[in-house]
Amino acid sequence: MLLKEHFIETLPKRPYCSNDVSSGLVIRNKSNALKYTHLQINKPQMQSWLCFDVDQPTAAFDWYDQQAPTPNCIIQNTKNGHAHIIYGLQTPVCTSVNGRIKPQRYLNCIETGLRDVLNGDRGYTGLIVKNPLRSDFWRLWTPRTELYSLDELFDYCPSTFEASTATSVTVAGRNCNLFDCLRKFAYKHVLEARKSGSYSSWLMTVTSIGTSMNVYPIPLSFNEVASVARSVAKWTWRNYERVDSKNRGVMGLGNARRRENDVKLTDVEIKQRQRAGAEYVNNARKADTEAAIKKAIGQLRLDGKRVTKASVAKLSGIHRNTLSRYYSNLF
Repeated sequence: MLLKEHFIETLPKRPYCSNDVSSGLVIRNKSNALKYTHLQINKPQMQSWLCFDVDQPTAAFDWYDQQAPTPNCIIQNTKNGHAHIIYGLQTPVCTSVNGRIKPQRYLNCIETGLRDVLNGDRGYTGLIVKNPLRSDFWRLWTPRTELYSLDELFDYCPSTFEASTATSVTVAGRNCNLFDCLRKFAYKHVLEARKSGSYSSWLMTVTSIGTSMNVYPIPLSFNEVASVARSVAKWTWRNYERVDSKNRGVMGLGNARRRENDVKLTDVEIKQRQRAGAEYVNNARKADTEAAIKKAIGQLRLDGKRVTKASVAKLSGIHRNTLSRYYSNLF
């Protein structure tokens, strides 16, 4: 696939765009947005391109002297020489809270490392780029047509760079950082909240804490903070238990035989124990879920409110489809 075709294919359906970024952005469908000089290059929750803003008169050529990877696209301002340096990814990375955290962290690490190599603007988030299809307005080069893997780009990051010390303001970086900070708060407080309150009050607490943590140079929008908070609150409310609260040996299956002098379990014994353990855990989870549903139903009746699957789902944090499929007998 040609680079131009791939660029058009990976654009959002209705990207932000502008002919003068200082005057604000507008939203247009893809065909109209391509007529503007600036536009949004990545989809809202999917990153297919790494974009860097280099504010130097020789920005179009400095990457070579700095031993950076060959850009897929260089878009230069003809008036001052400043340029956007763009790299395409073979496999896009999902940057939403539903995406895998490890690829997001890896992407953030690479983006921060390459920004240092290119001496790029640290305040630039990569949301809006110079439109490479407007070669009548910008000076354009495409030195490389082959897209990059994350591993290949990582090879160009400084050898001393560590992701844990990165202070990136990229979308993936801010989302990951907020998620990590918020989950650590949730681990410490969810058990107490579960005893004394409802899921809705827990969600409000986590969202409030997430909002107070949103102090990045370019803050996340409230909807992004609320999305991260909702993911953390829901998972911890339904799943989190302290490690030291596990009741090992509760099934009475005997010693795990992990010591050096123990007679090791056979494959058959291991599978039997795993099967029994899985059955025990499933039954325990079902009992906990039923207890949460009954508690929510009781609370609604106590408050004089109508008991519906939607109201119970909101109060208990259990999805309405799960209630309909497995627990209709409780209504």
